[in-house]
Amino acid sequence: MAAPMPTNEVALRFREVIVRDLSRHDFECPTFIDASLGVRLALSDKDLSNADLARVVSAEPVLSVRVVALANGAWVRHGGKRVTDVKRAITRIGQHAVRNIAVALALQQMARAKDMLPFRAQAEQVWAHSLEVAVLGHVLSRCCTGINADEAQFAGLVHDLGHFYLMWRAVQIPELAARPGDVRGLVREWHPVVSGVLLNKMGLSETLIRAVNEHEFDAARLSSGSLSQVLALANHCALVPSLSSETTAVDLPSESSPRFGLDEPTARAVLAAHADEVTAMLAALKT
Repeated sequence: MAAPMPTNEVALRFREVIVRDLSRHDFECPTFIDASLGVRLALSDKDLSNADLARVVSAEPVLSVRVVALANGAWVRHGGKRVTDVKRAITRIGQHAVRNIAVALALQQMARAKDMLPFRAQAEQVWAHSLEVAVLGHVLSRCCTGINADEAQFAGLVHDLGHFYLMWRAVQIPELAARPGDVRGLVREWHPVVSGVLLNKMGLSETLIRAVNEHEFDAARLSSGSLSQVLALANHCALVPSLSSETTAVDLPSESSPRFGLDEPTARAVLAAHADEVTAMLAALKT
């Protein structure tokens, strides 16, 4: 029986594989990512009426439940009647929100795919973190900037897509598949650029790709009120929760006349003020 390869040698081999992948002109999404996520993204590319989209959504029971649950959130219906059918739910929340729910479900399916089995625990963590960043980004963009909240939510959902690719790639190296903990550092290092490459292959916007590439940057150094700044703040607030239940006193922006620009104290204060909404939105995405 051969001696196990030292960790540093395995890491070097994995790094070489990723560099080679990224340098290829025919870099493609793995089948399990494309099958889960590509179909969901296609929903937003088609010129569908709400009735047509409702028929597509209704064919998937889990997706249907999550769409209706989101439409019945108090922050959406504002005292209106509860809806019980998919078509009315779509009319209430809009087609972009439906796309985001579908993408959230696709990420869950990717995390639980057989291709990810050696990294199942890590993949589940990435899925849960992506949902949290998506919800925080939605609230921050709606309350503090002129950015479309659904687009900010989408950016949060896909910002860590590179994690799934890198874990899938590591599965193909037996030494790494047997020691998934050894991959964490390399995945943290490479996932932003890999996420950007995957999203570029899917034909998504330069603004989104830039935000994903910059999501671990210091938010104070990013363009004020930009998608990059919102995503970086949402990611940081999700990764580093406030150590105190108290928040810095700041003047909260009015949703009727949002201001452009954010800083971390304001972001944390806004999220604290909307904590119930954040919890409810997360629950709807996971129902």
